[in-house]
Amino acid sequence: MHEAFGLFWPDAPAVNGMYEAYLKSAEDMTLAMSHVKKFDVAVQAGGHCGEWSIWLSRLFGTVYTFEPDTENFSCLTRNIAAYDNIF
Repeated sequence: MHEAFGLFWPDAPAVNGMYEAYLKSAEDMTLAMSHVKKFDVAVQAGGHCGEWSIWLSRLFGTVYTFEPDTENFSCLTRNIAAYDNIF
């Protein structure tokens, strides 16, 4: 595990470029949020390392995120530790 861009990431070659991919998706996520009417709860499948979970936590009262990959889950739990509304 290593830290980059203020988040923890797995030490795996497949992770290279993931933060850049996250940034490229931001416009799509912003558009998707324009269709949301209530911001009480978000359920996210595939929490990865928490980058979208953290973003969603700023919009929604509660975020439930799930991540099946062990390495990603380890990074996810470290990255969201300071957020009281992400589970």
